[in-house]
Amino acid sequence: MIIDFDNSFDIDFMKYQAKMRFKKIKSLILCFFFFFIANCFGKQDTIIFEKPHTYPEFLYCKETNTKKSLENYFRVNFKMPKMLLDYSYHGMIIVQFVVEKNGSINNVEKLRGIDDDLDKIVLEFVKNMPNWIAGKNEGVFVRTRYVLPIPVIWLYGMDVEKADKSNSTN
Repeated sequence: MIIDFDNSFDIDFMKYQAKMRFKKIKSLILCFFFFFIANCFGKQDTIIFEKPHTYPEFLYCKETNTKKSLENYFRVNFKMPKMLLDYSYHGMIIVQFVVEKNGSINNVEKLRGIDDDLDKIVLEFVKNMPNWIAGKNEGVFVRTRYVLPIPVIWLYGMDVEKADKSNSTN
């Protein structure tokens, strides 16, 4: 019986190469799988929607829309500091923030202001607002960027409306 050592060596070597190729493919598939899982599930909390299907809502007292609720909330709760009452501010302060999935507010920043002292007080007031109803995208609560224009008239409270009405009747 003649044993061909070269042939058996070739077969063993080919089996070894096939096994190594299989290991490489297996490790590539696992890497792809973990990369896919990390991208699908890990980044969802960092995405901030600019235009979700349903925008965040702020409901205060018995108001049914966000704009009226915000106006009432500012008029009732914001107290203009006495040192700033003497200035007759007019215009609008524009604030931007993120409404989180749980309705809390983060990343509050001023886009346009009127006076540094007043802007700081308004930013702090917005940071301490009660929770909103978060925005939704495809039926799921999402982080949403919200731009809030705040007319200065809201900051003077309810007394301004009464004063305006009494001045217009005289």
